[in-house]
Amino acid sequence: MKVLMLLGEVPVKYGGINAGGAAKVAWYVSKQLVNNGVEVFLYPLHDYSAEVIEGVEIIGRNKPLVIIKNWPVVSCVKQYVKSLKEYGFPQKYALRFGLSNCIQEKYIQKVIRRIKPDIIHIHGISADRLFAIKMALRKKQIPLIVTLHGLIGFSPDTIATTVPPMIEKRKKYEGKLLKKIIEDHPISVITSVSSRITKKVVEAYGIPKNRIVTVLNGVSEEFSHPTSIDKAFLRDKLELPQGKKILLTVGTLSKRKNQILVLKSLSELPENIKKRITYVLVGDGPERKMLEDFAQKNGLKNMVIFKGKVFGQDLVDTYWASDYFILTSTSEALPLVFLEAMAAGLPVLTIESLEGVDDIFTGEAFILSKDYKPKSIALAIKEMLNKEWFREAIVEHAKSFSWDEIGKRYLEIYEDILWRT
Repeated sequence: MKVLMLLGEVPVKYGGINAGGAAKVAWYVSKQLVNNGVEVFLYPLHDYSAEVIEGVEIIGRNKPLVIIKNWPVVSCVKQYVKSLKEYGFPQKYALRFGLSNCIQEKYIQKVIRRIKPDIIHIHGISADRLFAIKMALRKKQIPLIVTLHGLIGFSPDTIATTVPPMIEKRKKYEGKLLKKIIEDHPISVITSVSSRITKKVVEAYGIPKNRIVTVLNGVSEEFSHPTSIDKAFLRDKLELPQGKKILLTVGTLSKRKNQILVLKSLSELPENIKKRITYVLVGDGPERKMLEDFAQKNGLKNMVIFKGKVFGQDLVDTYWASDYFILTSTSEALPLVFLEAMAAGLPVLTIESLEGVDDIFTGEAFILSKDYKPKSIALAIKEMLNKEWFREAIVEHAKSFSWDEIGKRYLEIYEDILWRT
């Protein structure tokens, strides 16, 4: 079986620049498929050199000018502008993405001709993936799977350059595109990484229940907490304070990730508790200066550490050196950081209504806030500090989400689709 895996970027550790959770998921799933005898060709939508890593063939790309040579670009752009406008895009967005979609379409045509995949698996839908979906729809003999790692139509704070900024237009675009996949491609399947995302797709977009499947995310074994660890050594190595309870957040510093809420919540804590805590933010992004300014102006500078981007073993060590994990995003699907934190034995504080919580919640690992009010988060922080946690139980719960099992689930979906064709 040959699977063509389409995603935005390869994970950062393999050269991706702004790769997020979806890239990690595609990569881990690809590795598990290879372990089960599947040929996997991973095609990132951004420039990348061709190579084979751990059995996964990453397809490189030529320069755009080489691709579009002797090709009717103008007529292609017009076609895409018309199509994008039909999906609800304003004129300026349709023009912007018309050319890029044409170039991407040409790339994907070459890839399909070369590898002749049995399955095309797309991770996420947005304007820069529309070309791939349309290509797959033209090749009706090739089964198509689209995995949703979130819904842009329900993420008002998402910084998305690939979709219209107005939330209703996002919903119109997303809903129409998903319906078109189902209507025009009878052997397509949509998967989502959380049950709440699945429910929203069915209820808001009218997708039949039998055409969407929930397949949860997994966690890499590298995050699993060892039976014994020298936390003091790790903190010295990472330049983290000794004698403090470290509250950790990992993710892009953005409006959607909503780290400002944590800072506001810390401001609500009494001084005796503030003295016990250090809040560590791993990641970088457009909101960093605003967050730093807020910490400075509100007397939090000495209890907040901005670590910037951290990768590889240093990221694993940062989890192991911490005591608690907190995530207050305005929207998520099933964030890998939840699973990574639990694998490292960290209790997790998050919002009750956040997507993905239902799928992995256990009272042995989570403290939930019922709302996004700073005072509510502050109360949850105090509850988390005062509760007795059992690291072994948290680590054991994380083992329920293995990439080995997730890979087998996707393989079952592939085999079922191929059997039906």
